[in-house]
Amino acid sequence: MNRKTKVRAIAVLLAFILAAGVWATPSNETTATAAVSGEPEYGGTFTFVLRHEEPPSPAIADANFGSLYWLEMMQEHPIAGDFEKYGPRGSGAYMFQDFGYQPAQYVKGHLLESWEISYEKLVWRVRPGIMWAPTDDQMKRGVMKQPRELTAEDMAADVIRFMECGWRTRFEGIAGVNNVRVIDRYTLEIDFINFSPMLNYYLGLEDRSIYSPPETETAGADKWENQIGTGGFTFEEYVAGSHMSFVRNDNYWGTTVVDGKEYKIPFVDRIVCPIIPDPTTRMSALRTAQCDFAIPEMLSPEQFSVLDSVKDLQNVQLAGTSASVWTSFRCDEPPFDDVAVRRALMVGTNLDEFHKLAMAPDLPLLWNPVFPGNPAYVPLEKLPADIQVLYKYDPQLAKKMLADAGYPNGLDVKLCTETVERDRDRADLLKSQWSKIGVDLEIDARETTDYLAARYPTPKPTYHGVIEEGFTSANPLTVLDMVYKTRGGLNYAVYSNPKLDKLIADALWELDPGKQDQIIKEAAKVLLYDAVSIPLHFDRGKIYWWPWVKNYYGELKLADDCGQSQIFNYVWLDRDMKKKMGY
Repeated sequence: MNRKTKVRAIAVLLAFILAAGVWATPSNETTATAAVSGEPEYGGTFTFVLRHEEPPSPAIADANFGSLYWLEMMQEHPIAGDFEKYGPRGSGAYMFQDFGYQPAQYVKGHLLESWEISYEKLVWRVRPGIMWAPTDDQMKRGVMKQPRELTAEDMAADVIRFMECGWRTRFEGIAGVNNVRVIDRYTLEIDFINFSPMLNYYLGLEDRSIYSPPETETAGADKWENQIGTGGFTFEEYVAGSHMSFVRNDNYWGTTVVDGKEYKIPFVDRIVCPIIPDPTTRMSALRTAQCDFAIPEMLSPEQFSVLDSVKDLQNVQLAGTSASVWTSFRCDEPPFDDVAVRRALMVGTNLDEFHKLAMAPDLPLLWNPVFPGNPAYVPLEKLPADIQVLYKYDPQLAKKMLADAGYPNGLDVKLCTETVERDRDRADLLKSQWSKIGVDLEIDARETTDYLAARYPTPKPTYHGVIEEGFTSANPLTVLDMVYKTRGGLNYAVYSNPKLDKLIADALWELDPGKQDQIIKEAAKVLLYDAVSIPLHFDRGKIYWWPWVKNYYGELKLADDCGQSQIFNYVWLDRDMKKKMGY
């Protein structure tokens, strides 16, 4: 093996390691009840709340994160978690319950048959025989005249649209539209400007990495009725203020094996996702079996005790990370372009109270950017004193630090957040705490669509002051690269530190996992000292479902933060059981 070939082979291995991260998931003490009972059953309507807000424009050009959850019901990822082989229905090696994290040893090609990564390029080989699935209405209107095969050209066109949209900053310095080329019907290549294994994550597993055909763009990608995918379900209807629904794709390419017999999937005929903004109403819909299933994002820890008491309702406690929340400073504008001001406000924030508010008082205060359990995690007590001080609530010290920074009379700050009840509760608590150090906090609560539009760096966010946000991933390299690197795709703080950028680049390039961990530790120290974000808390999480939902074992994500819809291809409904139970 010559040196170039050896380096290329090592790069492939490195990319897998980096895509996976190095966090060891703790074992799940509460395992899901065995869901298979009898022969699989086709038919029925599966109902669950996917999101609490109205779906925004689905056009990639509009870069609406909130649309991705809905799109993923129809469109698929190139790579996905191999939950049948490694999950609780398989070997049990990994529970597939972490947000934003799929260890590379537990993933497989989905739309892709295979892929290769070298320092020079990323090569994708598309799985032959996958068909786009236009609805009868879409064919009648000429959006797509008839089903046709997914090709490398289709995927390349979507990659280019991704690189040109509002999320384009994540590709800067890594690859661009001129680096994408189609080799043949099933092969495309993307040359690196500078090598980064994150490219395969961005395009293969990340939330936006779901693929639609050029015909959707031509017909008008901002219309839900024009969305076409390759997934197990196709678009049925969107009724504002009510629901979005999807129907079975009878020509879906996927299959599954149950008790040694192969079946075409999906099993259910229809999925209905009601839009219920009020959290109490969402909980009631689950309690009364108007919903069959509940994803953790649509529930809060305050509701768990009520739901746990509901007879026959199944649940599983998540093994890994759940929703995490922090408050980020707008670091490119006064007064928060001054690190001393940011540090003062963090000292003036009582993190213990936020953990109590989240009903998680026993969870660690330090979890960002490296999550506990990761080999690169350094406990708070072992970090330098100038970092430890940030996590010890001291309003008198905070007032002195503000005065030393030039604000003896305090300052006025605006907080951008959502109108969601829990977000407002956190905002009110922050306002109360900061008032004790002379900071007058104005709460700018926005509906979800307006809030999301305010935070995305396209090229810069439109909010000013601070913003309540979060990013759920157990992979520290993902967090560092996307959230805190200069012009990172999710760098809502508009933070920039050349020293941190260099450490991130070094970590992404390092071949030795042990050395990589050491670089991540140094990067975390730089970031933590700078107090870019105040880590308010991360949540406990639970999944709930009724026992007539069969062939489900508590899995949550197969791709990134969205990453759950593919699981629903595998469940079926025991309608006789539901009827006998009185529902």
